[in-house]
Amino acid sequence: MSLSDPTQTANHFRVELDIEPGIVTFADDGVTVSTRDGRLVVSADVAGTVGGSRNVRIRYSLVAGDAAALLKTMNNAGELAKEPYKALDDALKQLQKSLRKERTVGSGLRIAAACGC
Repeated sequence: MSLSDPTQTANHFRVELDIEPGIVTFADDGVTVSTRDGRLVVSADVAGTVGGSRNVRIRYSLVAGDAAALLKTMNNAGELAKEPYKALDDALKQLQKSLRKERTVGSGLRIAAACGC
């Protein structure tokens, strides 16, 4: 994720993301990552950057149940067509089923994802 203030009117700002906290794999000087009420909070000191960017890379895990709920929400909102939704939903169900059989994973499937936009 890159954060900047091209207007050069702010010295500091904060972005709250509705995702569970993850592992910070990289952060420029002036960038901090914290949590608030279960949300990920990224703060950046942009003073003196002359509109330049501050960067952070965060790795987080997406639980299969959360992924299924997100897919359903996207489908209901018309953001995901019926065929891809069904294929992805079926794949998640199959993975969850195999995990229940194996009982080796513990709390459930975790799909690694990285936000390094």
